[in-house]
Amino acid sequence: MKLTRRDMMSAFAASGLAVAPAFGAGAPAMRVVKRPIPATGEPLGVVGIGTSRVFDVHRDATAVAQCREVVRIFFDAGASLIDTGTAYYSAETVAGDAARAAGRDRAFLATKILTEDE
Repeated sequence: MKLTRRDMMSAFAASGLAVAPAFGAGAPAMRVVKRPIPATGEPLGVVGIGTSRVFDVHRDATAVAQCREVVRIFFDAGASLIDTGTAYYSAETVAGDAARAAGRDRAFLATKILTEDE
């Protein structure tokens, strides 16, 4: 079964471990729909995950574990796009650590930086 953006958004509307039963053991195998990046042809999932606020949990071990579980489930579904930024405080680090903890050797991280004009 293909996983659409609507499916993923519905599933990730809940936080952390609340998502796990929908995609965990015993759930039907789902794959994210992918489209090629025009310049390179590399396939990229049409569903991404944002990290603003939700992943800014640097000192909360329970919340960090939940973020890691969300990223693991996200990757297991075939997704790879994580949107983050330095302005999201610890979210950028938590997302990167979660990707590494998931054993992912490759992901598409879109990050932003603040400039003097902002």
